[in-house]
Amino acid sequence: MSEQTSEKALRRRVRELEQELDDLKRAWDPLVASEAIFRMMVQAANSVILTLDPDGRLTFMNDYGVEFFGYDPDEILGRSVIGTIVPEKDRNGSDLSALIGTLVQEPERFAVNENENVKKNGDRVWIAWTNRAVRDEDGRVCEIICIGNDITAHKEAERKLERTTRQLEERVKELNCLYEISRLRDLTDFSLDGSLQSIVDLIPTAWQYPEIACARIVMEHYEITTPNFHKTEWCLSREIRIAGEKAGEVEVCYLEPRPDGAKDSFLKGERQLLKAIAERVGKIIEREWMEEDMRRLR
Repeated sequence: MSEQTSEKALRRRVRELEQELDDLKRAWDPLVASEAIFRMMVQAANSVILTLDPDGRLTFMNDYGVEFFGYDPDEILGRSVIGTIVPEKDRNGSDLSALIGTLVQEPERFAVNENENVKKNGDRVWIAWTNRAVRDEDGRVCEIICIGNDITAHKEAERKLERTTRQLEERVKELNCLYEISRLRDLTDFSLDGSLQSIVDLIPTAWQYPEIACARIVMEHYEITTPNFHKTEWCLSREIRIAGEKAGEVEVCYLEPRPDGAKDSFLKGERQLLKAIAERVGKIIEREWMEEDMRRLR
């Protein structure tokens, strides 16, 4: 091969390489631009965006998330979400560490999930998460992308609505109890002992936890109880007064602590209700005694 021919082939190859470089550059620039735009969108999002490794450690968190949770990036990246932005247990006692463990093992089960999180300053917040697994060629989870939105205000509104609903339900039960007691005296087959037994049986139904409630009416000469009555440390009583004098007591007890763990065993409305029941019982007894006296005088 002549020297001239060799030079021509070399120049042709150089041009080919230059063309390949130009082609690569044209293909690369949009990719770089696209990645830059994507990163800008992630950082500008008004959502928490983070990634976890298969061990539940934070590998990335966008600016919004870092500011929302109150951490510096160096404080949080590389650390487990448990003990940083996720408490070990939520306020209801649910084990969140177990939940996160299952999430990194079976992310598809938690594609959409709501759970309680915690900020650096200790404030509890509720986040609605969308989670997606990134898998390698062998199908193993290598990363989990999590996008979260703060729903704390929504959860608070839900809790307030639930509390209001429960309170209204309790008031309805109380009013029904008082109504049923008031109509007992109008029954054609009225008897004092039968009416007092009916009242005692009605009382637990008006309480927040009727399944563990019992009641009794105690007078000087007798006692009327629900079949399950047992005196416990969780009791509430009110005096039955007739003609201004104490004639007995109406008592309601819980057979075990309240399921919600509240320190006060009885609601304010229940205390007022028992007072109203005691007053009605006193009037029923006083009226019956007066009518008996009148019958004896005839």
